[in-house]
Amino acid sequence: NNLHLTYDYDIGNYLETLVYYKKYNGDSWSEPIVLSENLPESHANKLVIDYNNRVYCFWFRSINNGTTYYKYMENGEWSDIFIPYNNNDFHAFSSCVVDSGNNLHWIGAHHYESQGTYDVRPIYFKYDYNSITWSNYIEISQNRSSNYYDIDLSLDGLPLCVWKEYINDSLPPDYGTAYTFYNGIDWLLPEIIVENSHSQTILIDNYNNPNIIDCENFELGSKVVHYYYFL
Repeated sequence: NNLHLTYDYDIGNYLETLVYYKKYNGDSWSEPIVLSENLPESHANKLVIDYNNRVYCFWFRSINNGTTYYKYMENGEWSDIFIPYNNNDFHAFSSCVVDSGNNLHWIGAHHYESQGTYDVRPIYFKYDYNSITWSNYIEISQNRSSNYYDIDLSLDGLPLCVWKEYINDSLPPDYGTAYTFYNGIDWLLPEIIVENSHSQTILIDNYNNPNIIDCENFELGSKVVHYYYFL
């Protein structure tokens, strides 16, 4: 019943941005502490809490093309800082869901060191709680992705993903809502649900069916649209 808050604090200078943490215990807020100490230009933080009440904070820095860092808190103590994929690839952590074994399932964005933003692809990867290891990532689409990555798990713990994907090389390129899932053996080829859409999210309901929500462009402006699927 505690509230945990992480936030980017730039004191008016983006290059000095740091990630801070505070906790509310029901009566008062704690004093802020710096999580990304001595790592300026830390931003885009993401807070994840597992079923053992371990509190994770992930954040992004632009060095080495783009690198994600994290640390976690157990029993009131913060760990050292870790870098899951310590190379010169661009690797951004976007959205996470925790399974019943406290494993972290992620969707994110990646391109190799020799590539650029045109080569960004959506990837799935996982943190194994028991072995304390990060998996190799899996490109879940061969097409360029943009942003709005989201992930959820089926009732039997299999990941389902959505994201904004560019579907051609026109100027400007067309884009749409892409969807795929892991069936326990393979990732299915992505399906474009609809074009001219953004802000994609996915939620699995208690009937084990995916609900996909996005914003779509109409003549009179953008509207929120809901798609309901039967697995």
